[in-house]
This record gives sequence, structure tokens and C-alpha cells, in this order.
Amino acid sequence: MGKRPFMIIIVLVFISIAAWVVWHFYPTDIQHSFQLAIDQTESIQFVKERAAETVVNDTIERQVKNQL
Repeated sequence: MGKRPFMIIIVLVFISIAAWVVWHFYPTDIQHSFQLAIDQTESIQFVKERAAETVVNDTIERQVKNQL
């Protein structure tokens, strides 16, 4: 075996590493879209939690006022 197959393997490994670095550090539009969807879902969940908390607090306040 000559040095040529070994050099081809090394070049392919470097190309693979470079592709991974680009994929990891330079996100594509699809990755941005997924992140945007996740952020929107989290903000909607936060609003739902705050609304539920407000309803519970109002209910407790009304019950306390009714008992007095």
C-alpha cells in the first residue's frame, strides 16, 4: 500500500471535522426556525402559567372575602 489511500482518509476526516464545525457554529435557517418555535412555545407556556396563577389568586381572594 502506498501513501495515497492514507492521505485520502486523512483528507476525508478533516472534511468531516470541518463540516461538523460549520454545522455546529453556523446554524442554518431550519435550525433558526426550530429555535424560534421553541422560544414561542416557552413564552406561550409562561403566559398560560401566569394566567392560571392569576385565576387561582383571584379565587383565593374571593373565598377569603366571602368568609369575612
